Amino acid sequence: DLEGGKVCKKSAGGKLNCLHVMGEQQFGTGDDSGVVKVWDVRQKQPSYLFEEHEEFVTGITSDPVGKFLLSTSGDGKLSWYDLRKRGGALKAMSDEFDEELTCVELMMSGSKVITGCGVGQVQIPH
Repeated sequence: DLEGGKVCKKSAGGKLNCLHVMGEQQFGTGDDSGVVKVWDVRQKQPSYLFEEHEEFVTGITSDPVGKFLLSTSGDGKLSWYDLRKRGGALKAMSDEFDEELTCVELMMSGSKVITGCGVGQVQIPH
């Protein structure tokens, strides 16, 4: 809380590596143990919890309306989660890239995914 200077929510789990705001009430986090969570500021527990990554989460992003979430990891994989279902669901996971993926963003109005990798390259998966 910026006005009151108080901590509003603490995350149980591994060290957080990334954070993504998903509108006024939701945000996503990725941690050292490979866990991706989506939080609603009005609730004490995460709305969604995904444990598909084998290594630390390096990046997360979502579409503008919050229907899906993408994450990248040190395991070299890109994951796509469907947030329209209660509890969410892993929709797809890429094959392992040769290098760890370090970040992820959407471009072209959310129709293309772009990732960075550990050797300084930008990848645009098909």
